[in-house]
Amino acid sequence: MDKRLYLSLLLPLALAGCGGGDDGGGSKPTPKYTIDFASFYVTETEKDSTRCDIYDEKIYYENVDPSDPNYDPDAEPEVDYREWVHANKVKNTRLRVAVHSAQGQLLETYSAGSSSWSNSGTLQINKSKIPSDGYLTIYESVIRPGGIKFLDSVSYHKSLLSNNMRFSDFQPQRGEGSCITTGQDFPNLRDIKQTLEDGGDSSGQVFGINSSYDTFWATSPINVEAKLDNKQSLAVRYERLESDTPENVDDSIQKDKYRQINAYRLLDLRDITSKPLEMNEIGDDYRDGTNYWYAPLAGNGRLDNVSLSIESGGEPLFWQALPNDRDGYYGYAHKIGGTNYYISGSGVVDGWGIEFTDKPKDVSTGIDYSTWLQDLDIPYRTDTEIVSCGSSETGACLRSYASGGEGSWDIQRSFLLLEDGFGGQIRQVIYSKPQSTLPLLTFTGFDLFVNDNLQKSKVSLFSSSDRDASEFFFSGKIDVRGIATADPQASLDPNNDGMALLHTEFERAEALSELRVQPLKVLSATD
Repeated sequence: MDKRLYLSLLLPLALAGCGGGDDGGGSKPTPKYTIDFASFYVTETEKDSTRCDIYDEKIYYENVDPSDPNYDPDAEPEVDYREWVHANKVKNTRLRVAVHSAQGQLLETYSAGSSSWSNSGTLQINKSKIPSDGYLTIYESVIRPGGIKFLDSVSYHKSLLSNNMRFSDFQPQRGEGSCITTGQDFPNLRDIKQTLEDGGDSSGQVFGINSSYDTFWATSPINVEAKLDNKQSLAVRYERLESDTPENVDDSIQKDKYRQINAYRLLDLRDITSKPLEMNEIGDDYRDGTNYWYAPLAGNGRLDNVSLSIESGGEPLFWQALPNDRDGYYGYAHKIGGTNYYISGSGVVDGWGIEFTDKPKDVSTGIDYSTWLQDLDIPYRTDTEIVSCGSSETGACLRSYASGGEGSWDIQRSFLLLEDGFGGQIRQVIYSKPQSTLPLLTFTGFDLFVNDNLQKSKVSLFSSSDRDASEFFFSGKIDVRGIATADPQASLDPNNDGMALLHTEFERAEALSELRVQPLKVLSATD
């Protein structure tokens, strides 16, 4: 994968002040942020391709009658129609863009029709207007009959901003003109069938081809079916478990189970032939090994869904699942290279949920995670609540953990949903530097910031030594279909920002796949 492509597509969340800078003088142009918006809409079609960018796809299949004499349970289902989510540009937006100080003070507001906002829907803001520790906030406020107030907002710390940003709207069907076509969509995949060398055992193993997008497993080495593009993939032979059947072996529940890898082969479309694909046995090279995995000791947490992936040819490829709560073994292939193995998983620790990707120190000799959870520098978790604080312009701060543990983390995402009991609502997402008491932001006419009004919250802390990982991680905090269909439940989802930088379904999927080989840690707590 060309990471430069994703650096240009995804939200630059590196902490090294890429959004900073003061206004220039003399003949130098004034540094500005350029912002515009697009709105989702849904189309129903019988076509299988389009020039428009696709932000979400849902496929509906034709109904079949099992009592039909011609019914074939093994036949591929026939597509009836597709629903695509597209987007077009919003020119006369109802959204507002604000500048907030670190203390939550509202410093400036921009609305459509102002001198900074063009007739085509593009807003330009001098970078110097946003304090170095301040926020750019995008919000929409609505006052309904009876004085009932609604507010949706997302705020980004200045260090997270890029020069040019196109955001999706909180609401669908507000755009006009042609669909947007500037994004990247899924490549055309080729249906292949490839027989794999079985190593003398055609019935006691699982045979598969793992791509960066998907994994395709079977219980027979004959004509393993897969959908591949022109990038590198991985052919594999695994230990067969008693629970494996031809019907279920390609299900995720089976693929997540711990099993040994016996053989592998890196391949691309040029290697697809009518002959059995020659495999590399683990152990053919004297430097290979079936090495020991030491799982975390019982105590302050546990891990789930632990697995190894490799990076080869720029592609993240699934290698092997590991046991979550007990010691075990994994296959090490010297040809892959010890620095190309990554371990990832999820779990709980000290009252937090945790997701992680890590690069083990020496895969060639073993992976020792026995004290990994205990060694993490984790803030002491408290119930999430709104507390009084003098550091906030609103007089209120959000607190989810005790002060003192935030120094090891890079970015904090805070979601809160407030309701006043009379139908009024504030839905706020803030991307900030980690703070145990986060000042809440001021909005004219909204004053619901008391703990009794807090209905739902989620706070996440993110850390990574890799700049790419921070950019990749935050590209998917949006429920595209929920927004495009105006699903009222979408606004209640603490994992949904409600709006975000505009990225196609492919771009989000590719970014998520990359996280398997980008070292990172994420703590999350939902109340």
